[in-house]
Amino acid sequence: NNDAGEQEGLGDAGIETFRDSPYASSARECGQNSRDAGVGHPISLSFDLLETDVVDIPAHEEYLTAVKICLEQANKKNDEKEFDFFFQAKATLEADRIKILRISDENTTGLVGPSVEGTPFHSLLKGTGVSTEKADTSGGSFGIGKNAVYAISDFQTVFYSTVYTEKETGKKKFLAQGKTKLVSHIDKDGAPRRATGYWGDADGFNPVSDKNTVPDWLKRDTVGTSVFSLGFNELSNWQYRMASSLIQNFFCAIYRGEMVFSVNDGEIEIDQASLAMLFNEDKILQAAADSSQKESLSFSQDLHECLTSPETNEIISNIDGFGKVSIRVLIREGLTKRVCIVRNGMVITDSLENFGDKFSHFPMYQDFIALVEPMEDKGSALIKKLENPRHDGLSAQRIS
Repeated sequence: NNDAGEQEGLGDAGIETFRDSPYASSARECGQNSRDAGVGHPISLSFDLLETDVVDIPAHEEYLTAVKICLEQANKKNDEKEFDFFFQAKATLEADRIKILRISDENTTGLVGPSVEGTPFHSLLKGTGVSTEKADTSGGSFGIGKNAVYAISDFQTVFYSTVYTEKETGKKKFLAQGKTKLVSHIDKDGAPRRATGYWGDADGFNPVSDKNTVPDWLKRDTVGTSVFSLGFNELSNWQYRMASSLIQNFFCAIYRGEMVFSVNDGEIEIDQASLAMLFNEDKILQAAADSSQKESLSFSQDLHECLTSPETNEIISNIDGFGKVSIRVLIREGLTKRVCIVRNGMVITDSLENFGDKFSHFPMYQDFIALVEPMEDKGSALIKKLENPRHDGLSAQRIS
């Protein structure tokens, strides 16, 4: 219900943050959250395209009814952006079959419940501007990054299913819930409604805990989490766009055997053995170019070389208040004279522009590439405090 009569449009700030590169952002953010929930190495993450009868979507008729109302409302307001969105959403929900992108992890804790304040499950589904983390050094579990997967859905709808081990009893527990972000509207009975809607147990907007009551595509048996983007906005090379983002952002974790990825039912396997080769894979290079990420992919390839080359010089520096930091420098003709900061196995930034140095001009220096990593938790925790919501820039203004 929208008792306060608030007006909510499609411009959800969390989703809009990732609208420019939704595939790359979804890969990065889901990879980060799974890494935070890891219980051992390697953490495994798969990205698979499913297709099912549209009637197998829970509350399908209710979704379609709401979308039709929002479409009519957009038409009356002459709002072209909303009209186009809901026209596409209606077409997706009226088709016989629907595509779903499933992002599923293994070797993690799962989304620990129950759905009460303070648990990871509640933070992901019900939290806004909050984060439930295992440590100060975690990637930023379930903050703004959880919105990335809504940007790849034709009607901004995501379902979650998880199996976790209950701490008190040691028993495995199943939870599943759906969430949609449309626009505020007046429903068919004349009642004002918020933009956000949930699917699950109608009593208190709670998740479903009996896996026998959910459709087959939403079921899960092993400990871990599955994220489903409904009405997946599929491009022909989606799998290579995802793979490009994964190797760009997680090459350190992949090289060290801490993470492995599988894309499109095993079509692309990303691990220690395949990583170096994938940097030169034609389809990945083309996907990076199509998503304006070609330079970033090339940069990550140079950083990977810096990480692995016997020619690299490593300096361990002990900084007061920060702890030990590893600085790896590879000097070689043709390298781009850039410095990158990596935290928790993930690329963060190559610029300290908010500290007065973009690290972009090194006149009179030989060509080089440099990789900087904190080696202690206190250094990682400090960098995390400085990071923006997308974890790709640093600013001291973020410390209270």
